[in-house]
Amino acid sequence: MDVLPSGVLTLLFTDIENSSRMWDEHRSDMAAALVQHNEILRSVIEGQSGFVVKDKGDGFFAGFLTPVAAVDCALEIQRRLQSGSWPDTIDLRVRMGIHAGSVEAHEGDYHGPTVNQVARIEGLAHGGQVLLSDTVATLLGGELPASSELRDLGEHTLKGIGRPIRLHQLIAPDLPGDFPPLVSAKPVGVALPDFPSSFVGREDERATLVEMFSDEENRLVTLLGPGGIGKTRLAVETARDLASRLDGRAFFADLTQVQRPSEVPSAIAEAVGVHAEGEASPVALVADRITAPTLLLIDNFEHVNEASGVVGDLMAAAPEVRVLATSRTPLQLRGEMVYRVDPLSLANGDGRLPAAVVLFYDRAAGHGVTIAQNGPEAEAVRSIVRRVDGLPLAIELVAARTRVLGVTDLDERLQKSLSVMGKGGADLPERQRTIQSTIDWSLANVTDSQQRLFRRLAALPAGASLEVLE
Repeated sequence: MDVLPSGVLTLLFTDIENSSRMWDEHRSDMAAALVQHNEILRSVIEGQSGFVVKDKGDGFFAGFLTPVAAVDCALEIQRRLQSGSWPDTIDLRVRMGIHAGSVEAHEGDYHGPTVNQVARIEGLAHGGQVLLSDTVATLLGGELPASSELRDLGEHTLKGIGRPIRLHQLIAPDLPGDFPPLVSAKPVGVALPDFPSSFVGREDERATLVEMFSDEENRLVTLLGPGGIGKTRLAVETARDLASRLDGRAFFADLTQVQRPSEVPSAIAEAVGVHAEGEASPVALVADRITAPTLLLIDNFEHVNEASGVVGDLMAAAPEVRVLATSRTPLQLRGEMVYRVDPLSLANGDGRLPAAVVLFYDRAAGHGVTIAQNGPEAEAVRSIVRRVDGLPLAIELVAARTRVLGVTDLDERLQKSLSVMGKGGADLPERQRTIQSTIDWSLANVTDSQQRLFRRLAALPAGASLEVLE
């Protein structure tokens, strides 16, 4: 075509998979194969009323006036390539990407966002695979070649593209249809954190939380509990379970370092990969980004609870978002489901080791210490976990002391002072390095009157009725 058309076109990018390796190892065979490859692609493109914009060396950049023509062309090319006769040394498989959008011709070529996007789509495909953008799928409106169909591959982040896009694979019964997962660019935003230790217990809690989110009406669940009880870890592991159902769309917003409620919107925006600038509302930007079911885990909300309205605004603006929060107090929002996190179990009626005991053995083993599960040592372990009330953080801290103290000695020392627990790892948040730090963090985030109340309640360790408290 002498003059390239401008306007809304459907673009096709192709590329031979592993072409560089085949050129290096079998140059003459690859040269012969490329001639045949080029003849097939040119004849099919032009036979489908398309036009070659550019020969990319080991692939083509072509344009079509309609998406149907581009799809027909892609299928026919794959069929011709599959039935072709190739040198024994050449495994010629071509990946393809199709996208539609507005383009302007300039000096015999196209440039701009539409071209960039189709190039990124083709780059995600495997040899023999044809990927279509959601734009093309929408324009097709179900008008596909006989016996062919589209397989929804979910949203993927493309390099240099600000927001994820939904991709589809073109399927035909006479062509290969099973390929490895797409290798997308790293998602923008803060992913769920990884932990160096195994997750022990809480199977029932995780199952319950996942079940709570299975009801589409439940979009906000808040995990409540005191410091050190394991809210964050339980929330992260639950979020992993949920993310597997959401094509991995889960983000983590840690509010620990947030000092003021006014900073919460920006912290959430950063977690989702949005950078608020100027007068733009962070909530509006986040809502614009979340176009598919997404889980947002917001950790440590208690000290900025005045900003809970931001979560309500976000959920109203982004119907696809689900929120899992951790806090020591409810967010007090309509529709909020509250789940109270209890200490690990100290006794089981089925003969299995209680979760608190299992955690102690696991963490001690992580420090290279083997403890008997019968006899005096086993009794000492049970006594220790009871003494710290099954609190996961306390169990982890005291288990670390088994490197220098036997469990029976450790149990005796705990009867006198909790200071024997020592400090946790240097990579832990400061508030979790000691039990005292956890208590100090809690006290720093309550009012003076609440602190006075807690001091008075300390005189009633066994609890009291409402009448006595009044």
